[in-house]
Amino acid sequence: MAAGVSWAHAQSAPQHVGSENSVIVEHADLVLPGSNPKTALGYATIWNGSKLQKNLVAIESDVFASSALHRTGVDENGVEAAALLDGARIPGHAELLMQAGGIHITLMNPRRPVKPGDQTKLTLVFEDQSSVTTLATVRPAGWKLKHHHGEPDRLD
Repeated sequence: MAAGVSWAHAQSAPQHVGSENSVIVEHADLVLPGSNPKTALGYATIWNGSKLQKNLVAIESDVFASSALHRTGVDENGVEAAALLDGARIPGHAELLMQAGGIHITLMNPRRPVKPGDQTKLTLVFEDQSSVTTLATVRPAGWKLKHHHGEPDRLD
């Protein structure tokens, strides 16, 4: 990831059964903005079941040529903007909940056309060189889900 804003921090979450000492990625979705077919916004819930902090430093895709981690926020003038992040720290026994208006993945330059319903592999790479690969579902513009680790998908 390119230099930018300092690390993002994950939030603590309830204890999770069956995820001790592992990183679990759930609810991975790529939302296609209506205005730019060459980008997609990625969201996922990442649970760190280990006692040690995991530092997410890169995201790789089998469909998109490049990606970056961003945090959307409002600046001092009240303008919403996405700031580039160097990575995201996920403390032990905590989750990183990526969502619109917060931390998300920006995927750019698809190698092939994508449409709602398609699935693509995302590989999350951590500072310790470990990685987790998951399937993300491509969603249409305006798709909104809210979920935490261990919960089923639900619409807003």
